[in-house]
Amino acid sequence: MKFLIIDDDIDYCEALREYFAGMYPNVAVRQCISVEDALAAIGEMQPDVLFLDGDLTFRGAEGLEVARQISPHIKVYTTTGNGMVQAIFKSQFGIDHVSKSDLVGFGRIIESAGLTEE
Repeated sequence: MKFLIIDDDIDYCEALREYFAGMYPNVAVRQCISVEDALAAIGEMQPDVLFLDGDLTFRGAEGLEVARQISPHIKVYTTTGNGMVQAIFKSQFGIDHVSKSDLVGFGRIIESAGLTEE
């Protein structure tokens, strides 16, 4: 299983990557801090799950639309703390939210889909 974390907070990305590596060694994790890097990573690694900081400037919704066109099988979750942004992503794209500090929520996402299997 492959995860992509897109967030401009480098420390957060690293902490989440380390959490996944420690708890779920069968999950490959890559992190990106820009739209350009993220779109390149999507094409290269074909992630199964994408955690997206919805507060990033993703050229409006264009970044998400491009990501979905490249790999429509990707399950996307926003990780923003901004309730309005969460509502927009949910209503316009059907994208669920997981709180950045909710490690139980991240674990539930992995385990509910059986993502601990290689």
